[in-house]
Amino acid sequence: EANRQKRKLNFLISQTELYSHFIGKKVKTDEVENSTNDVSVSDETTRPGPANANTIDLPDSVANLDTKVTNFEDLDFDAEDETALRQVAMANAQNAVQEAQDRARAFNQDPNGENKMSQFDDGEMNFQNPTSLQTMDVSQPNMLTCQLKEYQLKGLNWLVNLYEQGINGILADEMGLGKTVQSISVMAYLAEVHNIWGPFLVIAPASTLHNWQQEIAKFVPTLKVLPYWGNAKDRKVLRKFWDRKHITYNRESSFHVLVTSYQLVVQDTPYFQKIRWQYMILDEAQAIKSSQSSRWKALLGFHCRNRLLLTGTPIQNNMQELWALLHFIMPSLFDSHDEFSDWFSKDIESHAQSNTKLNEDQLKRLHMILKPFMLRRVKKHVQKELGDKVEKDVYCDLTYRQRALYANLRNKISILDLIEK
Repeated sequence: EANRQKRKLNFLISQTELYSHFIGKKVKTDEVENSTNDVSVSDETTRPGPANANTIDLPDSVANLDTKVTNFEDLDFDAEDETALRQVAMANAQNAVQEAQDRARAFNQDPNGENKMSQFDDGEMNFQNPTSLQTMDVSQPNMLTCQLKEYQLKGLNWLVNLYEQGINGILADEMGLGKTVQSISVMAYLAEVHNIWGPFLVIAPASTLHNWQQEIAKFVPTLKVLPYWGNAKDRKVLRKFWDRKHITYNRESSFHVLVTSYQLVVQDTPYFQKIRWQYMILDEAQAIKSSQSSRWKALLGFHCRNRLLLTGTPIQNNMQELWALLHFIMPSLFDSHDEFSDWFSKDIESHAQSNTKLNEDQLKRLHMILKPFMLRRVKKHVQKELGDKVEKDVYCDLTYRQRALYANLRNKISILDLIEK
């Protein structure tokens, strides 16, 4: 049974690696990171096809597998050889790629039946044509009031590529490298270049809400921000901005970006789920690391074209958290939580402890799966682009009450007496 579970997990990882390979060839994460690591999948797994094809050609042996094999009872992991299992995994990966394309294409279709972003569905922006990105160069939006650093501009290119493929991603730059301004620049790009003025949804910890509002107003004053917080009565008034029939989003719209907290988005989930969000940005995305949390489940139900996760914390070695992340960015592919959990159940995990190298290899593969969807730069890699660190001492006068408390402490008054006073 332990060997069967190993083969099942290997199947899950293989199909996701193949999916990552197909997408990774398109979004070029390695080029942005200047990294030499890549998923170990041979280029021979695909064949060149016609320029305007909508799918990736597969070997003839799996060409007729046009549906995903999600019922693992249909696969005999004891009898099937590795080649057959890999062929099924490849077919699953191919269909997941097609689903991502179809989902983005369907979202782009407006109520009048006009495809506003049809240019992203033609041969030049198709998964069949990975060479198209080699000449694609996204420049900084004119409406952005700051000057992006070179690595931030590369990040913008990467994020735009993800968006145009209908793929979700994780921007995991180290704290202080400008994840906020890079994500804001994507919204500016969509508005300026493709006339997509939202609605955009930014969800962040309550302590950073005002900062998000100020940063958007500072860097892209053209975008109107709706600060969605306050008590229930206040929020009811704010919902009038979007709770209207046939609302359209253009430069003159009442708002383009809605900023709110994780707590409020869970409380008001039914209202948020009514909206078709063009882009959902989750700041401090470690807040959704638990697949059992109400916020994780609520956010999965939001109708949005793309999801972008921002986090300065690298992916941890907790397998359940890793699955939650994989499912959130690739729900149509990495959806077998029960199968994933089976391998990491106590009995199997205990059995595997005798072979730690196997676990380490699997963990490495799981992290490699994320590579095309996660961009991370650290300060030491972009040190030349960072300005000199300037430290300023800012003196603040104490209030009357603070001065009294401070004086009493200096006089060594007892804590009890201090509290009573």
